[in-house]
Amino acid sequence: FLAIALRIIIFPLTHKQMMWGRQMSQLAPLANEIRAKYGPKDGKPATMEQNALLQQKLMDLYKEYGFNPMSGCAPMLAQLPLFFMIYQSMLHYRFEFEKGVFLWINPSTAAGGNGFFGANLGQRDYLLIIIYAITMVVSTLLMPVSDPTNARQGRVMGVTMSLVFGIMMFFWPVPSAFILYWVFL
Repeated sequence: FLAIALRIIIFPLTHKQMMWGRQMSQLAPLANEIRAKYGPKDGKPATMEQNALLQQKLMDLYKEYGFNPMSGCAPMLAQLPLFFMIYQSMLHYRFEFEKGVFLWINPSTAAGGNGFFGANLGQRDYLLIIIYAITMVVSTLLMPVSDPTNARQGRVMGVTMSLVFGIMMFFWPVPSAFILYWVFL
């Protein structure tokens, strides 16, 4: 319920971020033409003057279409404090989550799992961490691409970050309640 409530609260920011991605993908062919025309040629590194001219032409393109390239970052940055507050709250009230169970996260499964399963939502559950990592990779692969020329690089970077976060969760003291929240989010 917390994940759904938070999604409703941050929907305007998420919607703005999605619209920014669509605008970016619509302007990508024009931006690529500008990069081809004003960017480095013949495999030579670009000079500072070429880079300045390229950036100026790109900014002119964005200005012509009323697009602010930095506007895509603002919604994401505005959401970060909410996520940190939820994480801190879950750590602070971890004792309350020790009363909670969820499907396989319960004392009887934990007793037979040799520490692989959490006894309650206040403890770490490795199966849930694996599910989290899988859902992150899948959601990264399903995410629409804003710049088709960098699609492969963006996906590789997204999958890598998802796996890094998944591996970090194995060593980071995170209650299962927070991971469960993140999976549903």
